[in-house]
Amino acid sequence: MSNTRRLGLDAALLVLLVIAFVPKATGIAIHEWLSLALTGGLLVHMVVNWEWVLKVSARFFDRLRTASRINLLIDATTFLSAVTVMASGLAISQVVLAASGAATAPGATWYMLHSLSARTTMLLSLVHVALHWRWVVSTTRRAWNASPGFFGTPEMVPIRIDGASLPKSVEER
Repeated sequence: MSNTRRLGLDAALLVLLVIAFVPKATGIAIHEWLSLALTGGLLVHMVVNWEWVLKVSARFFDRLRTASRINLLIDATTFLSAVTVMASGLAISQVVLAASGAATAPGATWYMLHSLSARTTMLLSLVHVALHWRWVVSTTRRAWNASPGFFGTPEMVPIRIDGASLPKSVEER
């Protein structure tokens, strides 16, 4: 997958995460289904970046940049927090599990765990974005500069100013 597509996937995931983070804004049904969709998006994100995880993990105790070590630790912690928010979300689900025919009677502990892990996941996701900010900016710049735009690459067209005549080669166009 190209870096531009990776950036698009990551940006979409972040926007959806922010929307899902505020269930009062969307309602519980949209919150739950959106969160379920985020689970799929997170899995795609992990598959796309799995090679990096393997490379850094293999060299974690060898010669490796400190930033890469920190990045891997933040990513692993974010993953664990995201799994916790997903599992606790399913445990307290009012819509998704009901649609599957299952019923739950969660206790207050599940709600507290869900709230805490959701906040932790959001915070760590923002740290994750901050750690990758240089990549985000450089990928955005490369994509912006490489894009011909909606109407294609603009062509330079000579124009006449104050009745001045154009060179013969230009007039023949």
